[in-house]
Amino acid sequence: MSSVFPTLRQVYYTPWQDMLRFRLTSQLDWKSQIEKSNLPLEVQQIITDLVVRTRLLRTEKTSVADELIAHFQDGNDCGFSYEDLLKDFGDIQVTAQLIRRGKERNRPVILKLAKILGLTATVTAIAMVAMSLFFLLGKANPNINYIADLNVIARQADEANKAWPIYRDSWIEHRFVNMSIDDLYHTDPESGAISRLLRPTDEAWPQAVSFLKEKEDLLAAFREGSRKPVFGLELHYHWEDYSELDQQAIFPGEYEEKLFGDGDSGDEQLSEIDELMDSSVIGVLLPHIQALRSGGIILHGDTRLAIEENDPRRAIENIEATFGIARQATDSPILVCALVGLAIADKGFEQIEDILVEHPDFFTLSDLEYLQSLVREQDFGSFVRFDGEKALFYDIIQRSFTDNGKGDGRLTYDGLKLMYSIVPALTGFDSPKALQHQPFSKIIGVALASRKETIDSFDQFISLVEEDFAKPIYEQPNRITASFEKIIEQGSGNQMFLESLVPAFEQVGGAVERRIALQDATELAIAIERFRRQFGEPPQQLDELVPDFIREVAKDRVTGGWLNYVLVEGQPTIYSIGNDGKDDGGIPLVDENGAPAHLTFVNSEQQYAGDWILWPQRND
Repeated sequence: MSSVFPTLRQVYYTPWQDMLRFRLTSQLDWKSQIEKSNLPLEVQQIITDLVVRTRLLRTEKTSVADELIAHFQDGNDCGFSYEDLLKDFGDIQVTAQLIRRGKERNRPVILKLAKILGLTATVTAIAMVAMSLFFLLGKANPNINYIADLNVIARQADEANKAWPIYRDSWIEHRFVNMSIDDLYHTDPESGAISRLLRPTDEAWPQAVSFLKEKEDLLAAFREGSRKPVFGLELHYHWEDYSELDQQAIFPGEYEEKLFGDGDSGDEQLSEIDELMDSSVIGVLLPHIQALRSGGIILHGDTRLAIEENDPRRAIENIEATFGIARQATDSPILVCALVGLAIADKGFEQIEDILVEHPDFFTLSDLEYLQSLVREQDFGSFVRFDGEKALFYDIIQRSFTDNGKGDGRLTYDGLKLMYSIVPALTGFDSPKALQHQPFSKIIGVALASRKETIDSFDQFISLVEEDFAKPIYEQPNRITASFEKIIEQGSGNQMFLESLVPAFEQVGGAVERRIALQDATELAIAIERFRRQFGEPPQQLDELVPDFIREVAKDRVTGGWLNYVLVEGQPTIYSIGNDGKDDGGIPLVDENGAPAHLTFVNSEQQYAGDWILWPQRND
């Protein structure tokens, strides 16, 4: 069967063909080797078929081809015909599998690793393509206006119960939203930085007096409006959606640009993310919040002026107004509004402290009784409501997931972009780049979790948080973290979503605890002053105040025991022993370096030496 005729490849083959095919060595061209072997065409076909079926690497195929060529040539040299050798060769497929297994077993470790990496890369590429198609083919269809959930109180209130119509005219007149209140602050002569509210003993006090006199109508509006149950301003996503009067009051710059600008609307092409978030809860405007905070500061400054002018009635009205606008700031059930409202309430406590510590005889006994009842009736726990966070979350979900009409769906490509763009707000990370350092399983868990799974996990978490918020810190020191861990134990695929909420809830929870503790201490301080007025000296123990001056001694929000009290140079100091469980006799908290420290509720395991001083605060 041996052929004496050369093959076509042998006739026309040249080394240049290898070079044109980027085969710089013909040793790897196993087909060429077979054709050059001068074996019969039938034998060459069998060898070629077998080598192809091995599915080995090219170098391995070359080796197998050489071995098979040698096998047939040696057999023929030993006197066997090619026909007999082919008969004895066996099944081609079985032989190819046996050869493949042998070669794979003998491969170097580096080649085995290369194969594994190659397979992994291939599978990953296929998975990425499949996932890309999975996301690209899905579209979200946001159809619920969750901003309406933020405006429930404002919409349901009667006009007669709204403060906004009272505030608005004075805000317009004074351009209050953009007004600087630096004239009320002490300026460091060296650095130029403002540090604290001016006092009558400061050289620059006349500038504060002049400022306050110019703002008497604004202060009067705050005193009047703060008595209303609600603030009464409906919130919107676009400033143009507000009425013209509202625009003048809370967007004076934009309103004047609209009236007197050069005619250019200034409209810019919205980014892709802005389009996704258009009219979303996360973009709702809160133009009044910081203005209300400034109102609390102005009222505080005017109380210092009222003390100098011996006007206790005005001072009480200012304190009432401060607590009133603090409450009004929380009309919209958003956590940031709660934090601002609590910060405004601080200004009310500071005004009371100014008077009791520096001017203890300023108020009459009846004034003190009224002030004590005013402090006692403040409900700081009600400042925090979770409807806004729910609306925010559900709004993001409807913009990120498909909707099958049955409450379920899957994450979309737009949803991935949206979540990536708002990583700091949604996940608590400092930047989107931080996602790169998260375990792959967590990211995939978020990406593949269904709409219903995501919402169910969130609802369970919020339900636990709402339950835990009703408890003082001593009943559950790690309350928010514990709620989070309960959900994670259930194997939620949305761990990153929930992790993003924990820091915010912990921060707000700690803020509420601080104000309730400060409220308790302030009420005690007023009761102590009433006791001093009657008996000529403060009590030695707090239980001497019960029941004539106070219903009961408040509990330490951290430990669950009673608040502690000590006289320092004849002046009362009221304090919590903090989370180290040690009574240091009213020595303030210090950190590990001996610097002043603040009690933190986010990590209740943080233990500083010293006590948490609640009265007096002496913030400025």
